[in-house]
Amino acid sequence: MQFYAPRLKKRVPSRMIRVAASCFLCVMVLAILFFETCCAFATVKEYERSEPYRILAVCTGNTCRSPMMMVLLRREIKEMNLSSVHVESAGIGEKAGWKRPASANALTLFPAGLSEHRSAHVSTKRISSFHRVLCMENKHASYVKEQCLREAHNSTRRQSHDEPHESKESSDLCVRSVRVFPGELEDPFGKNLEEYRTCSHKLQLWARAIMSEVSEEMMKTV
Repeated sequence: MQFYAPRLKKRVPSRMIRVAASCFLCVMVLAILFFETCCAFATVKEYERSEPYRILAVCTGNTCRSPMMMVLLRREIKEMNLSSVHVESAGIGEKAGWKRPASANALTLFPAGLSEHRSAHVSTKRISSFHRVLCMENKHASYVKEQCLREAHNSTRRQSHDEPHESKESSDLCVRSVRVFPGELEDPFGKNLEEYRTCSHKLQLWARAIMSEVSEEMMKTV
């Protein structure tokens, strides 16, 4: 007579159970993050179909700081796939209106982005049409705000007198839209390439911070 020992079921180690549970949890978290990212992207794309978001970078001669800021903002916009954000640059100095190319050192750092650049005076721009105006120094901000207030005043005069509240709204918009580089940004014009690199690095950090704010603002506006 043969005796057969009963087969014992193999127990699954508790460690394997914990690993499997952790993997499942990671997959769920990634799925949720992916879903939220897709929703945010779709929301921004929805805003893009409505109207362009306009940004203006301003310095003195429009050959160094503001053109570099313009290029850096466009890079951030491309990486974030925000095709409806439009960036321009201008200067408050008299020579800014001479349609000069970017400075040699700025061109060295950004040859592709600034090869076709020609300076423009801020008076050729309608400040009130920009959602954000990024200034390098306080004097640029003061100049831009004055121009924006003149635009608002002229616009109000052309409208009927039964809409006085629009003047205050336009004035508030002029103040809210203008930003100055934290602590102001020194002009590198006439300095060496290393000074330009330092300047561009500071501008890059500011561009990232600005575009992070803009993306959030765009999603809230929808």
